[in-house]
Amino acid sequence: YGVPEAIDEYDGDVGRVGRLLREGATEAELVEYFAEQDFGLDPYPAGDRLAAAKTIEWFTRSMARLGEGSTAE
Repeated sequence: YGVPEAIDEYDGDVGRVGRLLREGATEAELVEYFAEQDFGLDPYPAGDRLAAAKTIEWFTRSMARLGEGSTAE
């Protein structure tokens, strides 16, 4: 946050996390993925759990919104 040089630092993870979400990854699976990544931080299990929960919450809301606008049956 607040470091312009780091704006795209995690872009490489977006595709993998997106794929995990589309495949129905559980919160525990996302926690495991986040914990395995070398983000240059000390291990922080509570942060990994919060990030996983918030990511799934966002994804679920986003998919619901997309479904509301869909005309496919």
